[in-house]
Amino acid sequence: MTQSWYKKIMPKVADIKKKLPALAKNIIGIDGVSSVLVLGSYVDNKDKPDYILRDVDILAVVDIPSEDLLSIITGENDNNVFKMSKTDLENDGYNPIAVSFTKKFTSICSDNIDHWALCSDNNILHYGPIHDDLIEWQENKDKAEKHANMKTGINRKKLAKARQALKDDWYQRFKERFNLSLTSCPCGWYKSSLLKSDIIEKTIKLA
Repeated sequence: MTQSWYKKIMPKVADIKKKLPALAKNIIGIDGVSSVLVLGSYVDNKDKPDYILRDVDILAVVDIPSEDLLSIITGENDNNVFKMSKTDLENDGYNPIAVSFTKKFTSICSDNIDHWALCSDNNILHYGPIHDDLIEWQENKDKAEKHANMKTGINRKKLAKARQALKDDWYQRFKERFNLSLTSCPCGWYKSSLLKSDIIEKTIKLA
């Protein structure tokens, strides 16, 4: 079977394994970072060099309280905290180290990296677009599912019994359409439902 275009360009475990040392070195050098870990599908499939990774989940363990990261929202009303001076940040109630960390960490965006932070208060945060409310998020999710259903000819509810290639195609089409709805959304940190105890044993320490 001919590979779809995205499978040809998506990184494999072997590709990411070569890049992780340099990636970790860049991140550990950011002020506020005490260690760097990888989790998710890379860890689950680390012994499968040809396994295709849609996302690479990188977790930075930081000496920063979660509330200082949660306050950072960019792209909202042209208010870009990344362009503010240290004095202006402090005057507006921001933690300059938290802002600097966010700017540098999230600027590393090659190979579909997903940015995670384990904060000093043990809360786990994820960085990405923020919807205005749950209703908007659900509407965009439903539209993306319908698009994927139509393009692949299979309903999401029947994916469990589908071939892996079809599952991958459905997921990619869903993700592409859903991401289109995020282009106008502000970005920031939001609290994950994951607990430190849920993931800490399912990670690989990089630095």
